[in-house]
Order: sequence, then C-alpha cells, then structure tokens
Amino acid sequence: MIIFDKDSKSYLKRIVLIPNRSINWSLLVRFYVFICGVSITIATVLTFLGYWMVLPFYGLEMLALGAGLYATCRKIYQQEVIVISNDIIRIEKGAHRVDKSWEFNKYWVRITLENKGSISKSLYLMIGSHGNYVEVGSFLTKSEKESLAIELNDVIIPHGFLRRVEK
Repeated sequence: MIIFDKDSKSYLKRIVLIPNRSINWSLLVRFYVFICGVSITIATVLTFLGYWMVLPFYGLEMLALGAGLYATCRKIYQQEVIVISNDIIRIEKGAHRVDKSWEFNKYWVRITLENKGSISKSLYLMIGSHGNYVEVGSFLTKSEKESLAIELNDVIIPHGFLRRVEK
C-alpha cells in the first residue's frame, strides 16, 4: 500500500510504503491463545491417560508456533518512508521505529527500475546517487512499483528522467 502525504506549509512530501497486512496484532494474539488453549486441553487429557510425553512436545510446538507468528507479524509491520524536502530525499526503513536511514541530495538522485531474472516476477525500484542505491518497496507488486516510480519521477526530478534497466 502506498500513502502520499503533502505538507503545503513546509513543502515537505512524504510517501509511506506499507505491506499488505492480513491480520492485526490483537487478532493474532487471540488466535495464538485459542490454539494454545485447545492444544493444552488435548495434551492434558492425553497426559492423564498415560501419554505423558505429549506434554513436552506440546510446549515445544507452541513455542515454535509463537516464534513463527511473531517473526511473521514483525515482518508485516515493516514500513518504508520517503521524505522529500527542497534539497534532500531521506529514506527510512523499520518497524515501529527507524532502523535504517539514507539521505540523498535531490539534484543528484536517480530513480531506476531494474528487471533481474524473469521479467514477470522481479522488478526492483532503486533510488540513489553516486553508486549508492537503496531498494524501495520490495514488498510492493510490479504495478505498484511502476506507479511509485512514475510518481517519484514527477515529484523529485523536474525534467522527468526515469532510467529503466533490463538485465
């Protein structure tokens, strides 16, 4: 998902890139608690029937499920913010806080769409200058990347230069 934001007072433009989220955090926690509840009920009944080895494996299984759900949820809460001011373009990546940040001079920036491998599957949108490029929107679809490249091209570069690289 692409969110465009513009501040008319400070001439600051902000583009927020967010992956599609199929589930929110509170619903994910409810799902995990429900699965744990059903599984502990079954494991307790089997333990009383004499199958005591079920209980340790239940604990390992729920631990693995919780770790997997947490890792997946952390991945879908990643976001990228592109802040465009008069002279500087800042790209910030992270989940809930900025983990990585890059700054480029607006007048030297190049926007590049690269096809690597199969044309239909892998399209990379790169922003950078002087050999230092950052991939933007790796989680976006091909059409979203193309529309974002056109929008960035219109906002950043007044002459309308968009470089497309075919490999």
